[in-house]
Amino acid sequence: VVGENLIGYPPRTFMYFILLALLPMIGGHTVMNYLLRFLKASIVTSIALGEPVGASLLAYYILGQEIGWSRALAMGVVLFSLALVISSGAEERYS
Repeated sequence: VVGENLIGYPPRTFMYFILLALLPMIGGHTVMNYLLRFLKASIVTSIALGEPVGASLLAYYILGQEIGWSRALAMGVVLFSLALVISSGAEERYS
């Protein structure tokens, strides 16, 4: 669409593309399946909503990307919501 060459990369670069796709996927699924042994499915799947928050923080620290006030507020809302879901699920599970 914008004239970028998508197949002109060396084989080593394609290997990294494949690893970037497979390793996080396999690792993420393994961790989620492991957590399902101990936590309710609603809690485990809700935890995945925190991934954009973590990615934003990593981008801030590693890449120097700015986090504006609106994004910081949204991240706080997500983390607060996750805390509510996790704490209510823990009370239901162990009470």
